[in-house]
Amino acid sequence: MKKTFRASATGFDLGAASTMSNLKSNLRHPSNLRHPQKYFQEGKCAQTLHVGPFSEEGPTVERVHSFIADCGNELTGKHHEIYLTDIRRAAPENWKTVIRQPMS
Repeated sequence: MKKTFRASATGFDLGAASTMSNLKSNLRHPSNLRHPQKYFQEGKCAQTLHVGPFSEEGPTVERVHSFIADCGNELTGKHHEIYLTDIRRAAPENWKTVIRQPMS
């Protein structure tokens, strides 16, 4: 069973959607109406937590890419980021972002 990952500006949900009614009720939740969301169905992927400003994410992404290559896997598609911190309320050095890269 593939898991469905829901990413938004407020975080992410690693649970698989069990029914359409659960999915629809989650979409109507007031906190979800303010933030754009995308749904991903991914297979194998590598991810890490980056702590710091977005401008310093480059080396973290490169480390994920190196890890994938070192394991004998290949990149499949673009990486994406899941923002865990409200940047209006935290200093840039405390921003937390999940960097996720699909791989084969």
